[in-house]
Parts: sequence; C-alpha cells; structure tokens
Amino acid sequence: MPPGPLVVLGPLKPGGIAPSLFVLVERGAARSPRMAAATRGEVVLAFDEGYPPVSIRFGEREIEVGEQPSETPDATVSGSLAALSALLVTPLFGGVPRSRAGLGALARREIRVSGRRGLARRLIALIALDPRR
Repeated sequence: MPPGPLVVLGPLKPGGIAPSLFVLVERGAARSPRMAAATRGEVVLAFDEGYPPVSIRFGEREIEVGEQPSETPDATVSGSLAALSALLVTPLFGGVPRSRAGLGALARREIRVSGRRGLARRLIALIALDPRR
C-alpha cells in the first residue's frame, strides 16, 4: 500500500488543542492512506468552549493541522469538545454515526456542520476511533 500524505503540525495558538487532533489525523492517514490522499479542502473544527479553532487542510502531498484557519473553509464542524469527542468514538458508516447517541447529537444540533458536508464526513471517518477498525 502506498504511503499516505505527510501530516504536519501548522501554526499554533496558546491554549489550543491542535496537537491532540494532529495525532488523530496522523493515525487516520496511516490507517487509510488512500482516503487521506484523495481528500482535498479545508475543514475547521470550532469549539463552544472557546478553544482556538483547528484547521485541517488536505493538500496533494500534505495534510496540515493547525490553528490558523482561513476565512473561507470548505467545511466547518462545530460543537462542544465533549460532543465532538463522543462522535469520534461512535461507530460510523460513511462518516455518519450509526448510533442513536451520535445521530441525536446531530439532530439536537450539539454538533453543527456547514459547508461541504461530504468533506466533513470524510474527516470524521478518517479520525474516528471506531473499535471495529
């Protein structure tokens, strides 16, 4: 299997959590190199608690995880850190939660997605910690 894109840590801000997400993106790119290599665009994760937003930019050869998002990301996923963390451990099907709890978080708008929903789903599928995989 060919190696996936290189995952790099971009600009950081004090009190940010991009390094934690970097680890998840790096792990996901190693586990699913084809999906990581085929993904293009920028997804911003915005947190209700006030942490700096985290930007994940998927390029041709590199994925950058940092805390300086552009003004016009392709997709934005926002919510509380707890709700987003819970989504990452929920079994997924194509980046969509397969549990009532995960679907409920989306239905109750605890997690909000705007922009290119397909790109947001690809990111979630890439970084998910599904124990079945």
